[in-house]
Amino acid sequence: GVSLKDVALSLDARRRSFTIEPATIGNTPVRTLTVAGLAGQNAPWQPNQLYRELGSNTWREIALKLVPYYAWGNRGDTEMSVWLPTK
Repeated sequence: GVSLKDVALSLDARRRSFTIEPATIGNTPVRTLTVAGLAGQNAPWQPNQLYRELGSNTWREIALKLVPYYAWGNRGDTEMSVWLPTK
């Protein structure tokens, strides 16, 4: 229920641990990572903008499941990002 554009990885040392979980995507076995993340409401991207400020003053903790890039297209058209901002 959170848009990928409104997600950031937490830099808080208490939240940096992650778990590795085996999964099967299609017929391919993969390993996913679950890590603490933050969800907020960011400012919209401007045309031709490479970076933007993380605009939310209200962040809530969420669990992020990170899937290997090679397995990304497993569920049709979905959001994907190679890089995530940090907070």
